[in-house]
Amino acid sequence: MTQIPRWTATPVSDRTYVLGEGPHWDESLSRLSWVDIPAGDLWSSTMDETQPPTREQHFADDLGVAVPHGRGWICAVGPALMLVIDSHISASVQLETPGAR
Repeated sequence: MTQIPRWTATPVSDRTYVLGEGPHWDESLSRLSWVDIPAGDLWSSTMDETQPPTREQHFADDLGVAVPHGRGWICAVGPALMLVIDSHISASVQLETPGAR
């Protein structure tokens, strides 16, 4: 019978989030990123427990998802898709679905 591997989750921070979702592991940077949807925050962590998570970006609307892209992020913010580079919105496209996140 094959032994099933087991892991134990260990928090890297005691910070809490309103609704943390959308984890994305970036192998090239050894970085985990995620969003706090209603807070509009994009977070990342190197998983080094001596370093707290970093808030990469804050938006004034719900942040549904964020994916690394080059030097920045592609983000779904409220009813828009945005390209964010160096903490500045480089491009934005409004979606035509009212109330959609």
